[in-house]
Amino acid sequence: MVVDLSCRLNEAEVIKLKAENESLRRLLGANLPASWQFIPAKILSLKNDQLTINVGSKDGIGPGMNVLLLAEGNQGILIGRIERAEPYLAKVSLISGAKVKTESGASGEITGLQLIKVEQKYRLNQGDLIISEGGNGWLPDLPVGRVGKIDNTATSIYQTAQVEPMADIKAVSQIFVVDLTL
Repeated sequence: MVVDLSCRLNEAEVIKLKAENESLRRLLGANLPASWQFIPAKILSLKNDQLTINVGSKDGIGPGMNVLLLAEGNQGILIGRIERAEPYLAKVSLISGAKVKTESGASGEITGLQLIKVEQKYRLNQGDLIISEGGNGWLPDLPVGRVGKIDNTATSIYQTAQVEPMADIKAVSQIFVVDLTL
């Protein structure tokens, strides 16, 4: 019986390692700058738009580092940044406050799952890709989501839209912290 239990534990470990290995293989083929260093992490929990991940300051993680997930086609998707790092854990705040632009040239800001501060002079198109502009600690030119339902009240200074995430964060286990200091 003891041998059977240890075999099952080894099989579970092999399955886990195979999944992690596949994520890392996809990352190697991703079209991201070679100067970026990636620290793989697992999501331990998601509460109130904040992730807890299984790496921390002992792994080189520090506040302000951006966090990506890898989607179909080896595309890095910006999901947040490190808010606080403890020795063996870190807290990731999901993207908020980042300046973004759309495929059609509109610019604005992300807060939660809302695209805000889009001037009326810009045309928002439902389904357009939303991309990070960079600056203020955010990496540039990374997809964030797609334009969802648009609220364009003619009397408002700004228009807003819902942001449709490109991946379901609840279904993701492997993410990557980007270290630009190495």
